[in-house]
Amino acid sequence: MLRVRQRALATPVGTYLSWLMIVGMVWIVPVELLKGNWPVATLALLAVGVSLLPAFLRRNYRIVLPWELEFLILLQLYLHTFWGVWLRWYDAHWFWDKLLHWKGTMLVSFLGFLCAYALHASGRLRLSGPFLGLFTVIFGNALGAWWEIAEFGVDKLLGKNTQYGLNNTMWDIINNLGGCLLAAGLGWLYVRYTHPMERRQLMKPLSNLLGRLLVREMPERRHSQSQAR
Repeated sequence: MLRVRQRALATPVGTYLSWLMIVGMVWIVPVELLKGNWPVATLALLAVGVSLLPAFLRRNYRIVLPWELEFLILLQLYLHTFWGVWLRWYDAHWFWDKLLHWKGTMLVSFLGFLCAYALHASGRLRLSGPFLGLFTVIFGNALGAWWEIAEFGVDKLLGKNTQYGLNNTMWDIINNLGGCLLAAGLGWLYVRYTHPMERRQLMKPLSNLLGRLLVREMPERRHSQSQAR
């Protein structure tokens, strides 16, 4: 009931805004394809696909993310794809790149926190609070570094200029660290102040999915157990 009540607060305004952002990103695809600009069209198509992942998880695995988190993820994709790339706000406004690095890294770090906490809450892993925070920071920084590598690859392969030089790349990494630290703090607030029932409704199906994907018994352990028998 708590989850249903919270999701009801997201409608109709949240639903309307969400679909408006999705339609905006979908609009980019045919427009850029007609121009022959397939990299931007591909980026927009990928953004739309990622924006539909929460619905896919909800339908197929009963993983219901907090609606605030779903909305912020979609907003990040929209601000990056529609405003940042298509309307070229990355070129026009110096702060746009920094803002989205903070927000984007915070979101992916918090998702990493939720995954690790789900495994902890289910008993599949045992993590202390400080280690969980450290994992959140390292996880987000690793993804941020991969993003910079991807930008470097795009620049070299397609002749673009997405990195704007060494100083910009280093400030991006520093901003990523700030987003990771913020996510670790939000994770602590989430565990401390959310209702236990709300957390269980998310953690149980999430840990089941992660358990099937990530947690496997090591071959060496199975071999030693068979020898002991």
